[in-house]
Amino acid sequence: VLVLLICIAWGAWRSTRLSADGEGPSATETDAWNSGQIFLAGVIFLQMIAAGRLGDGWFPYLMLFAYGGAVVAAPALRRYRLAQRLRHRGIVEDERDRAIQADGMRWSKRTLEVLIVVGALTYTILVAHAGIALDARATAAAAFFPMFVANAIGNWRAAVLYGRDRR
Repeated sequence: VLVLLICIAWGAWRSTRLSADGEGPSATETDAWNSGQIFLAGVIFLQMIAAGRLGDGWFPYLMLFAYGGAVVAAPALRRYRLAQRLRHRGIVEDERDRAIQADGMRWSKRTLEVLIVVGALTYTILVAHAGIALDARATAAAAFFPMFVANAIGNWRAAVLYGRDRR
């Protein structure tokens, strides 16, 4: 996860270069890069919660459900910000943004599907064959992990497509 975070941060840094026309990254491209980084940073905190590094008690559980809320609210927040920007520019609907967001969502969904299958296999091996019993925090963090990584991958794909479109 840390390697993915570094790669996305490097991509975000590279995206700040101006295109041949002297155009910088759009606000939606910057949002996509930032969202990808935030989701991967969230995965690191999920791993800390699952390992018990944040202690026992109600605080780790509160953080887990806050992260769950972030996953649920992120697409709606992204659509709202995009609609606000389009209205500010006087554009009713931007087909380019819709196509890029749709491709990013496809990547996110496929990543989520793969990670859920891999997670189910891993869980089965850990519990059935290795005899390791996971506590509630680790199970909840493991359930949120694929959603965060999938959202980060979807945002990465959208950011890359915005960058290609700009060039």
